[in-house]
Order: sequence, then structure tokens, then C-alpha cells
Amino acid sequence: RTEITASDPFVITALGAAGGLPAVLVSLAGLIGATIGRRRRTATIRLAFNLGAVALPTVLAYHSMILVRATGGSGAAGLIPALVVATTVFFLCNSLMVTGAIALERGMSFTKTWINSALWTAVSAYAGLTLAVCLLVVLSFAGAWGLALGIPPCWLLIHFYRTHKERLEAQQKRIDQVTVHNEELEERVRERTQELETALTRIEEAN
Repeated sequence: RTEITASDPFVITALGAAGGLPAVLVSLAGLIGATIGRRRRTATIRLAFNLGAVALPTVLAYHSMILVRATGGSGAAGLIPALVVATTVFFLCNSLMVTGAIALERGMSFTKTWINSALWTAVSAYAGLTLAVCLLVVLSFAGAWGLALGIPPCWLLIHFYRTHKERLEAQQKRIDQVTVHNEELEERVRERTQELETALTRIEEAN
């Protein structure tokens, strides 16, 4: 499954304000920060793949942004379309890489996995683009300290997502418990039915 990341707005902001290398560093820092504090330790090969799955899309997004800006003019008129294209490239590259890994690991259909687990995160990606544009505007007026204004909405996004995820996990746990209980009841019904059939057979033999 694909999770929402709060580092996307800052990656896009870095693309628009500082270039490719700073954006790559921000994306890597965001991923490493997300892995710190997790209860389950991430496997080394999985962590390496995740690092590549954010670094490579960031590089491709940067080059696509440069290409669009070269043909679309300078200033805001050229920057915003370039950021839209860069966000699209980043989302597609990242989600397709992650989906491919999931599909190969679990033997699932690539298309269905992408539609069910990754397609909906496009909303999060473009929400990050909107916040990034706002941060770029603040950055031009208030300087680097203006980026701190992006922390509260990102924190709110994380809190909302975690709350929603915990609610879904609790609901799924209840569903699993009901499923196990139903299976136990069905097993008991089968046992009682078998006992009843055996008893009827003996009665018929006795008769």
C-alpha cells in the first residue's frame, strides 16, 4: 500500500526554488525521517529500494521541469506549468515503481494493484503541489523562515491520515474477529451435523 507523505510539498518547493540536488536531498531526508521511530525495523533492501523510489522520480521531475520551463517562458507563467508537469512525473514514476515491487512480491496484477493502491494518492500529490506553490510565494516574500508555515498543514495532513488509518485498521480487526467467530460456528455446525447423521445411521441400523 502507498502511504501519504508530508515531504512532497517541500520536495516540490525545493525543485522550484533550489533545483534538482536540493530536492533529492529533501526527498531522501523525508523518507529517512519517516522510517525513524517506526516499531517495525525496515529491511535494508526495502529501505534501499524506497530511497531509489524517491531519488529517481525527483531527478526525472527536475529534468521535466527544466524542459517545460525552457519552452514555456520564465516567471510564474512558466514555473507553475513546469511544477505541474514535475509533480505528475514524480507521482507516476514513484507510484509505478512501488506498484511494480508490490506486484512482483505478491504475485498480483500490476494494473489492479496500481489502481487500488496508488491511483488515489494522486490527490495527495497535487495537494502537495498546491501547498508548494504557496510556500514558493511565501519564500519570495519572507525568505527561508517562511517555509515553517508549511509545517502545520503537513502535520495536520499526517494526523488526519494516521487517525483515518487507525480507524480502518480497527474496523478491519473487528471484521477479522467476526470472520473467525463465524468460521468457528460453521465448524461446530458441521460437527453437530456429522454427529446427528451418525446417530441417525445407527438408529436406522438398529431398526
